[in-house]
Amino acid sequence: MRKWLLIAARVLVAVAAMWLALRNISWKELNQFEWNGSLLWLIPALLFFNISQFVSAYRLMQFYKIHQPGISYRFNLRLYYKGMFFNLFLPGGIGGDAYKIIALKNDDNTYKQLTTATLLDRVNGLVILLLIISLLTAFVAIPGFEKLLSLLPYFVLIGLPCYILIIYFYFKPFSKILPITGFLSLLVQGFQLLSFYCILYSLQIDAGSFVQYAVLFFVSSIIAALPFSIGGIGTRELAMATGAAYFDISAAKMVSASLVFFVITAVSALAGWAISSAGLKKDGESSTKTRQ
Repeated sequence: MRKWLLIAARVLVAVAAMWLALRNISWKELNQFEWNGSLLWLIPALLFFNISQFVSAYRLMQFYKIHQPGISYRFNLRLYYKGMFFNLFLPGGIGGDAYKIIALKNDDNTYKQLTTATLLDRVNGLVILLLIISLLTAFVAIPGFEKLLSLLPYFVLIGLPCYILIIYFYFKPFSKILPITGFLSLLVQGFQLLSFYCILYSLQIDAGSFVQYAVLFFVSSIIAALPFSIGGIGTRELAMATGAAYFDISAAKMVSASLVFFVITAVSALAGWAISSAGLKKDGESSTKTRQ
């Protein structure tokens, strides 16, 4: 009963957030979009997004390899996409991270070790994302938030060393992979931003405001990752619409771009699930043989 109440609450949040986001857009402006051949930009958008997922899966593998050295990238990539599918399409069942942990459990590791590796991968991505946002906000002005933005560089100078020290003293086996996983996190966010920019081009948005769009995209990515909605739907769009008002840019285009990004994510997850389901068992058997 508790599980279904939680699902209902997440659905309610998604619907409410989407309704609030749609209230801020101009339908007249949407009707004036001139798509023509601009939809071709969605092809590189799809490509860049999936490259980001390939890199993200490789980053996650660096954490898993601490306790499971024999894991193959191909096997981990299939697990990664199947986890994406579970998170987006099966919110009431097993979560994507939980599925990966159960699939990787064997006699050589524990659930605690795999859970720690999975959570540290998430934290690593979040730390780099916050670092990127802090750097980007130095190039934009947000009325009413000037004092807060001026403090962000100090948070980074204090927070980043604290994060490194915490990993070193409490999760020491993972400290040796921090440089490579940090770099991979930068690549993940870079390719996702390229994907989003391609979507903006498809909406024929001028390049003059792209730093502002980058800030909105990264901030909305953090909000969408919070477990309040199903797959971040609604919450990302609401963040985009709210942020657009501060930057005095088109909420209609930002919400539209966010919805297209979600569709690309969903299509990728669905295709990845179909492909991974066909060969996951075989790859898992190969990975097991490698460890023996």
